[in-house]
Amino acid sequence: MRLSIIVPVYNEENTLEEAIDRLRSVEFGDSVKTEYIIVDDGSVDSSPRIIESITGDNVYKVRLSTNSGKGNAVRIGIEHATGDFLIVYDADLEYDPTEIPRLLEVAVEEGFDIVLGARIFGSHSSYSFWYVMGNRFTTLFVNILFNSYISDVHACYKLIRKDILSKINLKSSGFNLDTELVCKALKLGIRPYEVPISYKARSRLQGKKLTWKDGISSLTTAVGVRVGAL
Repeated sequence: MRLSIIVPVYNEENTLEEAIDRLRSVEFGDSVKTEYIIVDDGSVDSSPRIIESITGDNVYKVRLSTNSGKGNAVRIGIEHATGDFLIVYDADLEYDPTEIPRLLEVAVEEGFDIVLGARIFGSHSSYSFWYVMGNRFTTLFVNILFNSYISDVHACYKLIRKDILSKINLKSSGFNLDTELVCKALKLGIRPYEVPISYKARSRLQGKKLTWKDGISSLTTAVGVRVGAL
């Protein structure tokens, strides 16, 4: 079995090296072959230099000349992926890579096409009250539109079979790619399985990039998928 891990990077010089070290130290077992696809989305800090120093036969690097959005970086990573399953790993230390094997285990043993990592927000793990409320509102909105009961639409960890992605024509270039993927899967009748994961949010000063505009974009993306405009 082959697992493709896509790492989109944009100006993550403070966390990138540690994030990659943590990711590559995860034990997946002898039956799983991993490949790491690092997509530098036009970083203007020292991230390109750090990426260049990362070596390995299973490490693939893509350098974009200009910043075009996380969604676009992920879609380019998907184009280069050869795995049976794919997952995105952000290089910001908000997520624990040791939890990825659990998602893969559920997908294989239980036969699910998509497994989501559902964040459990608490006082130690949320960026702000309004960030959590925004996440809950947009998640509720998606559930109403698609008659589903997902607890966290926007979590980064979305393990998905590569052949399922071939049925989902992803178009978004920003953070709303997460919303688009889940909504299009739901529209196809695919019900994801959720696994609770840990989460440690960054502050704006530490590099948090999401804003209220991304919330609006997620809402319009969900509507676009529902009415067939996206």
